[in-house]
Amino acid sequence: MGNAQKLQLHLSADNYATCKRPNVKASLEKRKCLHTHFTPTRSSWMNMVERFFRDIAVYLRDGSFGSVREVESSIITFLQCEMHRRLATFGMLVEMIS
Repeated sequence: MGNAQKLQLHLSADNYATCKRPNVKASLEKRKCLHTHFTPTRSSWMNMVERFFRDIAVYLRDGSFGSVREVESSIITFLQCEMHRRLATFGMLVEMIS
């Protein structure tokens, strides 16, 4: 058994209605390596996750990378800048209400 046959893919979706369609449901059930997880309607945390990955994708789209290590380094830089920005914003809020 090759590595590809051992892989498991977990798919998170926030629109369960789409996956109830007979053709989609049949296709998903055929793939034993695919595990679907559905979030409840109006899951605001899922929107935050989607925005987070969108922001990383936009940040990376402007770059040119010669290796996976360069991509990883760029993601770490993005996360450090984002964390600094959020902490600065939080600090400003604390000062405003103090």
